[in-house]
Amino acid sequence: MASGFRAALKQHGVTHVVAVGVLANTCIESTSRFAMELGRLTTEKELKMQFMILFTRHPDKAETPVPADLREAEFEKVRGFYAAGLVQQIWLRGDAGGACMIVEATSTDEVAAKLNALPEVRAGFLQPPMIVPLKPYSGFAPRS
Repeated sequence: MASGFRAALKQHGVTHVVAVGVLANTCIESTSRFAMELGRLTTEKELKMQFMILFTRHPDKAETPVPADLREAEFEKVRGFYAAGLVQQIWLRGDAGGACMIVEATSTDEVAAKLNALPEVRAGFLQPPMIVPLKPYSGFAPRS
């Protein structure tokens, strides 16, 4: 896709790309990333990446109930991350104890610092999260 996108920008004399839309995490984000890679995206905001996060219960505490006050502190922290735009989605895992998140941040280090500070991670009820950087799926890109 990047080479077709590059050719289209060059053919039409495009020097800047302004991306707006409804489905930011699919079409708009992919186009913005390709434009950025080609040096055509100008933005005042720092471009964020998406990450898939997997949380699992710590095996040593898998059968130990999480104390109510710790669970409430966890909920409050996650709600704060959601309100701040870090957490985009959160789901309980159907395959194992724990949760799955989609988050947006500028780096893996930023994600790790924030999520390792969650109360249940700090208390050892959850293992440190698995952080998986995501990249755009090119299957929806126009074909030339």
